Amino acid sequence: MHQISPKLEQDHPAGVQVLGRVAVSCSPAQHTHSSTTATRHRKLKMEGATELYVKKLSRSFFDMIRATATEFRLLFDAPTQSAYLVWAEAEVEVFCQTFARQVLQSSTTPIATTAECMHTVVTYARGLTDAGLDLEFVLWKVLSPRLNEELDLAGKTWMGHVALHLLDETWQRQKFGGLMARQFTEQMKRCGVQQPDDYLEQRECVLFEATVVFCSTSFDFLASCSRLYHPTTRECILSHVCKLFSVFMTKLCQAFNESSLFQTNVTFVWDVILDNARRVLQKVHGCPVPQLEDLAVSLQRMWEDASSDSDVSHF
Repeated sequence: MHQISPKLEQDHPAGVQVLGRVAVSCSPAQHTHSSTTATRHRKLKMEGATELYVKKLSRSFFDMIRATATEFRLLFDAPTQSAYLVWAEAEVEVFCQTFARQVLQSSTTPIATTAECMHTVVTYARGLTDAGLDLEFVLWKVLSPRLNEELDLAGKTWMGHVALHLLDETWQRQKFGGLMARQFTEQMKRCGVQQPDDYLEQRECVLFEATVVFCSTSFDFLASCSRLYHPTTRECILSHVCKLFSVFMTKLCQAFNESSLFQTNVTFVWDVILDNARRVLQKVHGCPVPQLEDLAVSLQRMWEDASSDSDVSHF
C-alpha cells in the first residue's frame, strides 16, 4: 500500500479524497492481476538455461502488463490512469527482485549471461512504449546497484587475466595451433578487424602472448558492457576500461627495446583493441565517449615518450 504524505493531505484534501476512492475501486482489479502474475512466475522452471528462463519470465510479465493496461483503460476513467502507473511500477520492482534472485545472486553467472538477460528484459520493456508505458527507468533504478557490482567483479577478473600474463611476461610471440589461430582470427573479424590473418605467420603470431590475452578478454568484456551500458553503469565500465588500457600500455612502454615486434604490438593495441573499445561504446553512448578520447591522447603521449627513450617509470 502506497502511503499519502501528510503534506499532500494538507495542501490538497479534495484531491486526496478522490485518489482514495479511485484506489479503493481499482484495488481489486490490481490485486487480481498481481496474483495472476505471481502464479505464472512460480510455474516457470529454470530448465538449465538462465537466458531461456529470463526470456520466458519477461514475455509472461510484460504481456500481462500490456493486457492489464488495455483492460484498465476500458474499465476506468482517464483520471485513474495514475493509479495504474503506480501499480505497474510496483509490479516491475517485484519482477526485478525475481530477476536478481535468478541472475545476479549466483556467483557462477558469467557477465556475458547477465548482459544477455538484461538485454532481453530491457527489450521487452521498450516494447511497451507504443502502449504509452515507459517502465525501463524502473528496471535500471532497481537493478543498477547489483549490475555495478557484477561489472566491477567482471572488470577485476579481466584485470586478473591480463595481469597474470604481464607478471612474468618475457615478451615471447604467441604460438598458435590451427584451431586456436582460427578462433582468434574469427574473433577479430567479428569485432570488425580487417585482414586479421596479417597478424599470423603460419603457427606463430607477430603478437605477444600478453597482447593476445588482452585482446580476447577485452573483446569479451566490451561485448557485455555494450548491453549493460547506461548512465547508472557508465562510470564503472569506463573506469575499468581506462585503467586496464593504461596498465597494459605502460607495461609495453617500460619493456620497449626498439624492436619491430614492440612497434607491431603497440600498433595493434591502438588500431585494433582501443579502436574496438571506442566504436563499441560510442555506439551505445550515442557519440564519442570523452573519457576514451582522453585515454587515446594519454596513450599516444605515453608511447611517444617511450619510443624517444624517455623514462616512463612514472606511468
